[in-house]
Amino acid sequence: MEDEVEYVKKADVKNVIRCYSHSPLLDWDIEYLETKVISKKKDNYVDAKKVNQLISTEELLRQTAEEAAELAQSALKLIRARIGTTPVSEREAIDHLSEEIADVENCIRVLYSRFPEICPKVGKISKAKMKRWKMRIERKNEVENRE
Repeated sequence: MEDEVEYVKKADVKNVIRCYSHSPLLDWDIEYLETKVISKKKDNYVDAKKVNQLISTEELLRQTAEEAAELAQSALKLIRARIGTTPVSEREAIDHLSEEIADVENCIRVLYSRFPEICPKVGKISKAKMKRWKMRIERKNEVENRE
């Protein structure tokens, strides 16, 4: 466990945040990242590394697929809760969505541990896809505003 903690202490802050929070790094203050975020992510990193050692690749991929499917179902349930076509309240649906997001995030952390070479690729792809998504929405809004 000391090796993992030492790795986190020495790691480049941007890479740790990008890999273990799997969200694009924003213009945050580096000191804030080091003191607040890294200290919270360190335990998740160490736990993910341990889970990675305890399960097979097949089990990890199976678990990831299952959790991703549950996340999709909970997102659809929230849509139904918001329009009133399910007995589940919107608050309950949001709570369930939160739980499923956490499950998927945990699987992703273990995937990063199992396949560390994907981390920089995911960061680049995520950034490009977010920009493309934003541009599509902006274009759609421009067209709608012209009409």
